[in-house]
Amino acid sequence: MDKKDEVLIGEITKGTIKIILLGESGVGKSCLITVYGGKPFPEVSVCNVQSSFISKVLTINNNNYDIQIWDTAGQERYRSVNKIYIKDSHIVIFVYDVTNRKSFLELKFWTNYVEELLGKNVIIGIAANKIDLFESDKENVSKKEGQEFAEEKKAIFKQTSAKKDSIGFSNFVNELITKFLTKNPDFKTDILSLSTENSNKKKKGGCC
Repeated sequence: MDKKDEVLIGEITKGTIKIILLGESGVGKSCLITVYGGKPFPEVSVCNVQSSFISKVLTINNNNYDIQIWDTAGQERYRSVNKIYIKDSHIVIFVYDVTNRKSFLELKFWTNYVEELLGKNVIIGIAANKIDLFESDKENVSKKEGQEFAEEKKAIFKQTSAKKDSIGFSNFVNELITKFLTKNPDFKTDILSLSTENSNKKKKGGCC
């Protein structure tokens, strides 16, 4: 997949692909989005209190696509994620913390929640985050458990680390985008891109 992170003013993109990250508070959703946007890993964690997104343009098979990745940090703890942020999503990435079993068990709630809103045809990714903190002798969530859950949901599974492997997460996102475009070869929503570089509309915050 060829990538391009900026477009000229007035250049037409073929469509906007909306991606949203969901999961429990503290699993690292905001950090993953931050490093995907090209910024350094935020060492100080301060939770966001509202949804926001970053946007970048990728060139895939000679077509430009506006990629929007939405963050819902700060809402999930109250099960109050506004449905408007999920509506029209093309890809959903469910994130859990491998050192927090409860965050993994809660994926059942989040996947059911999304299936009720978007149906079962949405492209799904499962991100096992904070793999750099995994300790086999602790009550961590094993790779096998994550893979089995992903298989059950027909999702793509990836172990991730916002701190140690930002490229790995970017490749994971690109894999999901490729799957979406393969499944929807005629996807097109003509829009005018007015950005000359990556747009970062994320509010100031940390790694929720």
